[in-house]
Amino acid sequence: MVSLRSVSILFATIVIFHFAAIIRHWYWTVRWFDIPMHYLGGVFSAMVFYWLFSEAIAILSDQKVPFWVLFAFALGWVALIGVVWELSEYASDMILLGRMEVIERAQQGMRDTMEDLSLDLLGGASVAVFLRFRYNRTEGAPRA
Repeated sequence: MVSLRSVSILFATIVIFHFAAIIRHWYWTVRWFDIPMHYLGGVFSAMVFYWLFSEAIAILSDQKVPFWVLFAFALGWVALIGVVWELSEYASDMILLGRMEVIERAQQGMRDTMEDLSLDLLGGASVAVFLRFRYNRTEGAPRA
């Protein structure tokens, strides 16, 4: 299903682009740059979910658990990772920018946060749907 190799390659790709973006200031100069990064973050989170829980997913698949149940669990995992990421961004803003500036930017930050989380979920949903079609199963999840 999802191999450690593919998870590792995607992780390395995201890290390389993230550090390049920080060094080259792409997050501030290329306004759209965080869009593919959050999408890839969602893809990565979902791939980690399917890799970590592949044995449990195979057991559930044998018991004919509907695709939508596993889809919900995968998206829940992606949402959890996305929220933790957004909280870490908020905490770093509080530390680096100071409390008052963060509070003043809070309203515009809410829109950005919701867009980021939506892109995370879209990436995670893409992986779930891809795996569903890849393994072309009528009931349950793809087997490991």
